[in-house]
Amino acid sequence: AVLWFTGGAVKKLVIDLADAGNTTGYIETGRLIVGDYWSPDYNADYGLQLGYMDASEHTRNEAGDLMTDIRPRSKSLSFGLRDATPADRKKLMRILRGNGMPGPIFISVFPGDADQDKEQDYQLYGKLSQLSALTLARFESYTSSITIDEI
Repeated sequence: AVLWFTGGAVKKLVIDLADAGNTTGYIETGRLIVGDYWSPDYNADYGLQLGYMDASEHTRNEAGDLMTDIRPRSKSLSFGLRDATPADRKKLMRILRGNGMPGPIFISVFPGDADQDKEQDYQLYGKLSQLSALTLARFESYTSSITIDEI
């Protein structure tokens, strides 16, 4: 479940979860992310890449069977921002300076999309793979690319 709302300055956040139709008597929550958000004036460029990294390895045993050593899998998201406005540049620079590579961030490329599967597929809680350059492409227009790996 995702809830997007206009924020404000708060000292405490209380969240009541209720599901009257739930027969198990509890609700399991995996992660709660609360904080400031930024939505650029222009969407991510076409060519957005969503991929999965799988550290599993195949080996063949003496009988010739292919055996798989199952290892962790994670998601990666890469996209470009073109025609970023000065306000977008300011916000992106705050994220890059404040978080850098070690700080986790949450990205939702299609927040509030009618297709909930699409919205969930293109959400990622992770860390930047690298600090990308912010390029002044032309007067008051900036470009950058973002690659983030799932935590």
